[in-house]
Amino acid sequence: MNECCGTCEYHVPGEIPGESDWICNNAEAEEYALETEYSYCCEMYEERKR
Repeated sequence: MNECCGTCEYHVPGEIPGESDWICNNAEAEEYALETEYSYCCEMYEERKR
């Protein structure tokens, strides 16, 4: 099973339900504060999985 950002500790629900469903809360990630899909995988997450 492919675990993605839905299980990442930095992947948090957006403040406005239905608008931005999920955002990245990791200040070190390039995707910080950007809206993402639940199944989105950032490069940092892929690196940590290895």
